[in-house]
Amino acid sequence: MRTYLLAALAIVLFLILIGGTFLLFRLPTPKKELLVVTQEALVSTLQQGVFVTTVDSKKSEVLASTTTQTGSTVTTSPSGRALVQIEGARSVLDYNTVTLLVGTSHQNTLELSTGSIWSHVQKILGQGEFYKIQTQNAVAVVRGTSFGVSYANITTTLVVTEGTVSFLSRDPVTGLVDMASEVKVTGGQKATRVGTGAIIVEQLSKQDKLLPWFIFNNTPAQPVVAPVVPPTSSSVSSPQPTTTQTTTTSVSPISDYTLTLSSLSPATLQQGATTKVQITGSGLTHLDALFVGGISLTYQILNDATVSASVGQVPAGVYDIQAIDTKNRTTLLRQALTITAPIRPTQTTPTAGTKP
Repeated sequence: MRTYLLAALAIVLFLILIGGTFLLFRLPTPKKELLVVTQEALVSTLQQGVFVTTVDSKKSEVLASTTTQTGSTVTTSPSGRALVQIEGARSVLDYNTVTLLVGTSHQNTLELSTGSIWSHVQKILGQGEFYKIQTQNAVAVVRGTSFGVSYANITTTLVVTEGTVSFLSRDPVTGLVDMASEVKVTGGQKATRVGTGAIIVEQLSKQDKLLPWFIFNNTPAQPVVAPVVPPTSSSVSSPQPTTTQTTTTSVSPISDYTLTLSSLSPATLQQGATTKVQITGSGLTHLDALFVGGISLTYQILNDATVSASVGQVPAGVYDIQAIDTKNRTTLLRQALTITAPIRPTQTTPTAGTKP
């Protein structure tokens, strides 16, 4: 009798175990919430007419600069240009451009609805990181380069000046990316895709390089050098013309130096105000001329690694810093200085009974 009871108990326990296991696998498991890190972007006005619409549909004009989060849309008017800075990337938005900021930390996407964007990705991104611009029918993905993307009339155009960009087809209806369509576009090339057609890659032409948008983003500062008049017997005692530069350090020529530029502070200035900036690098005691946007700067050499310079009337835009040494060699600090448009004063409506 006892043996039968033990056997029955064992069978009951076995059935309970089987039933519990069945229910365990059939019951829905709670969904794990994905950790989404909100990414921030700095939006600055280069030319007035820049607007930011946040994820909650609040639209405001950017008079100087503002910080916004992913999910926001940046729009430029027919006269507006904007600079969007996300981590190690700086993107300049041309006139009549609409783009949505998408992504999380180290995975950033600009969804270009219309217009043109020129991006300069300064750092080399690591595994799992990316920076891309996508339109309705194409995607450009980079890890570190300088390139421009335009979208108009169902046509995406990619222009690359530095590095390599992966360019892929995107279905205009589903938004799916065709990974098998990937082509590598390198510096000096451009790629286009019209509608659902094939991607066409070709070399940049002279006409491409003469387009205002290309020139705006790729023309380095050109030096303005006064002509040198050789001395004559009648002019030896005459005072010589002075230049705008002033230096306080005098050194003997050294043949094995290298002039380099590494940083600029502050990197963003407002148009119209004369501001002191500090430039760091090496070999700066051999500096002979300094330019921003073709404008010669007055500077003071503090030591071999530091120069103090005055930036005055420079139009709004993004500029390289150009330095020329005593051997007439040029070095550039790419897209180092941003000049923003001045803040427009708020117009007030006169109240009734007051004189205008």
